[in-house]
Amino acid sequence: MKTFKSIPDLEQLRNHPLHSTVESLVVPVLKFYADSGHPYRPEDDGWLVLVEPADVDRVLDDLDMPYRLSEVPFEGVTVTSAT
Repeated sequence: MKTFKSIPDLEQLRNHPLHSTVESLVVPVLKFYADSGHPYRPEDDGWLVLVEPADVDRVLDDLDMPYRLSEVPFEGVTVTSAT
């Protein structure tokens, strides 16, 4: 699992096929906050999480969630199929 809250976080996907997809989601959010004059606060405003196959059946401690992926009460989800 990888989290994206800033431009430097995109380095986690350097040379990864999903880099441009994640960048196209993160950059507009950061630009919106910068243009509006309001600071972006990930803890209040949310952030992007890339869930990987190994994350399906583990407790999501690194997101401070006491759930398994199948139990998470998500606010929003975007699924991008590679096929």
